[in-house]
Amino acid sequence: MVVLANDGLTYIVLTVAIWLKGLAPAGVFATVVSSTTGLALCVFSIWSKAAAHDCVGDFAWYWGDFFFVMEGELTFAGVYDLFPHPMYTVGYSAYYGISLITRSYTLLFVSLVAHAGQLIFLFVVEEPHIQKIYGDDDSADMSPAAALVAAGVEDGGVGKVSVDGMVGLGRPSMFRAGNVALYTMVALTVGIFAFGRPSAAAAVVYMVAWRVVQWGGLGWVLKAQAEEGW
Repeated sequence: MVVLANDGLTYIVLTVAIWLKGLAPAGVFATVVSSTTGLALCVFSIWSKAAAHDCVGDFAWYWGDFFFVMEGELTFAGVYDLFPHPMYTVGYSAYYGISLITRSYTLLFVSLVAHAGQLIFLFVVEEPHIQKIYGDDDSADMSPAAALVAAGVEDGGVGKVSVDGMVGLGRPSMFRAGNVALYTMVALTVGIFAFGRPSAAAAVVYMVAWRVVQWGGLGWVLKAQAEEGW
């Protein structure tokens, strides 16, 4: 989730910087055509991303099956019937739409590199992982793209994995990682700012402490799971 947010944020910052620097001169017709086409691509990108999210749900969207094993079947519907890997292909059409709006070759080249990085991740990391977890035995005609939709609960023909109650203050559980993180974040936020704004030194100590907790504590837990069956 942090990677996704920072990915979009850095692209927006670059776009704003290019916009403030000034757009390349162009005639009225060229400006209207590039801006209209660019805006259409941005709208199409948002629609395809939203449609893909509605199809797979939060669990698959944030690579939940990289960390938690959940039983499910493979289905694909909606936008997956129209485009292969919509989250990684047409979902990034906004890159090229914004490049058209700004008429910037710099942004276009950055978009090409960024999109290529997404596709490399898809074919090098995500597809092999999906085939390993789910396989493709359900249908001889099903391509690996179909495995992007992990179905656990059937809802009107669209597959979703149910993760009801995984995170929330209303259903406390110390055995859900999401709940533990939420409780810790709330407690620390209230505790830190109750004593005034923290200094830069305190922020560094805070960061180092959490790195130790993550690398040391999480490593110990995973080791205990592997060796002692926790």
